[in-house]
Amino acid sequence: MALLIPKLYEDKKLSAVEKLFGEIFSDLVQKAPLTQVYTRIDHLPEEALDLLAWQFHIEGYDLAQSIEEKRALIKSAIELHRYKGTPYAIKKVL
Repeated sequence: MALLIPKLYEDKKLSAVEKLFGEIFSDLVQKAPLTQVYTRIDHLPEEALDLLAWQFHIEGYDLAQSIEEKRALIKSAIELHRYKGTPYAIKKVL
């Protein structure tokens, strides 16, 4: 991952700093997808789903019989939290 323009690589100090930051940024870029929790609900393990259900205070989550049902409950909870207090959310819950 090149962080400097080619001319600046002639400076040994800048080149060393670029190498260090390049390693750090490379590691961060590789780990970035792990932070995308909500967009990966369909791929998360059940333990992570359980934590999301706890975070969103999902009533009846413990009654879900399959991992697909758990995912559906979490997805609907995210939508309901987005519209919380609006007529849309109330109609959806009812």
